[in-house]
Amino acid sequence: RALHLVDFLSYRAAFCGVPYGEQRQALAAVTDGTESWQRGFAGAARRLHRAATAAGLADHPTTASRTWLAVAGTYQAASLGFHLETEPRGWRRRLGRWRRLARAAYARAMDLDPSLAEPVTVPVPGGRVAGYLRRSPGPSAGTVVLVNGLDSMSEVELHRFAEPFLERGFHTLALGLPDPAPACGGSVGPRSERAASAIVDWVVSRGLLGPGRLLAAFGVSFGGQVVARLMSGDPRFAAGVAVSPPAWIDEPVLEQTRFRRMLAQAFGVDDGPGARRVAGELSLSGLRVPRGDLLVLGMLDDALFGPAHVDAYSRWGGDAVAVREIAAEHVGTSKIHLWLPAVCDWCAERVPAGARRTA
Repeated sequence: RALHLVDFLSYRAAFCGVPYGEQRQALAAVTDGTESWQRGFAGAARRLHRAATAAGLADHPTTASRTWLAVAGTYQAASLGFHLETEPRGWRRRLGRWRRLARAAYARAMDLDPSLAEPVTVPVPGGRVAGYLRRSPGPSAGTVVLVNGLDSMSEVELHRFAEPFLERGFHTLALGLPDPAPACGGSVGPRSERAASAIVDWVVSRGLLGPGRLLAAFGVSFGGQVVARLMSGDPRFAAGVAVSPPAWIDEPVLEQTRFRRMLAQAFGVDDGPGARRVAGELSLSGLRVPRGDLLVLGMLDDALFGPAHVDAYSRWGGDAVAVREIAAEHVGTSKIHLWLPAVCDWCAERVPAGARRTA
């Protein structure tokens, strides 16, 4: 089980953008027991930090910016070590430290190359949500709102997920749902559908949704349920992609310490009764069926949210839900290079003909 989890996290680290050589070095130390996962990847991040600093001092801003992106991804990879932790105390402090360092490195990258992303805050009922807007050059196909799972980051995984959407002419808005940046304060909470209309209004106000353009949402794991909630909350979301989404969070899942900790850090609650209380609100029950098209990607070897969850989405959404199945583990992390372009193409196919002929 432990080896399987390390393999899974290794795929995630690669997607975070950890350079191959640094990942090999960190994993070698983890495998032979000389370093913990967190220490191994934090060491890699510090080496990259020095390289980014040196590139900046040498007045090589492009190299420095790209290296700061790698620093961000590697600190986020270090944070994933909480999945392997057994210590009952201090996990939140350690997790928060790596995520803060990742966020700071991403900010350094944007300072050197403002074209990477524009930091934004979106007013929603009960507070504000932090995010990053990236504009596609040339005629627009529309906008895709990207949302997090329970342990991913807008600055890392969502930055990577955005790339193929940008290549297909979509603007992207990566939002810190369900985990707003600390500077914004307050969480939207489990009922993210209540923020849907405010998010769409903001997109419209920024000129990102002209006539004939598509508004879509994308998320993996718990982020897939957030996608369903956003579509339920506002019919202007015409399409959505949910990868390995949970239809509910039940006790067998909550028995896993690492999953309770994910809920705890995402929603700002304790990892005991607080996490269970939040989990009780995270089901499709009572959620309005969306008007738009929802594509659900189910993974046949998903030990977390398997085929029963996919079936529940089909029953809930009826004709609004299309299902594709892939022989892979949770989120299909080992096959992102196959399914991610395919779902981006699925979204592009929903842009009305001729809509991209004008900017």
